[in-house]
Amino acid sequence: MVCVTNFIRENRELTRSRYGDYQKEPEEPTVGTAAYPEKIYNSWDPNWRGFIGTCFIVGLEEFGHLITPEVTSLMEKSLYNATRGDEYRVGGVDNDNLYPAYTNPVNLLPNIARNILLTTGSHSCEPLCRAGPGAV
Repeated sequence: MVCVTNFIRENRELTRSRYGDYQKEPEEPTVGTAAYPEKIYNSWDPNWRGFIGTCFIVGLEEFGHLITPEVTSLMEKSLYNATRGDEYRVGGVDNDNLYPAYTNPVNLLPNIARNILLTTGSHSCEPLCRAGPGAV
């Protein structure tokens, strides 16, 4: 479980476009510094929220009995933050290409949102929408 907890180094305090995103490698420099400027699809990728989130969902669903409650909670909070971060994506803004025809997010994000709703026990996304960024 150390590999999961080390991987979850989310950018919650940074720009909205990178909110809840993941670094490609734990050893890479901090994105947005002079040594590693913020450049979409180069130093960071907004689709990683969906890719990693989908892996977390599969892990929790298929192997949840092997994951400690602390790591499960961390993964669920990470899924929530990743979903909130994707709400800030708008095609044509900040060089983002998130348009309805872009298949990666269109196929991945509904699964992440569905899992969040199931884990909260709510049949409505209203509690999640009211909570706001950084609430988890």
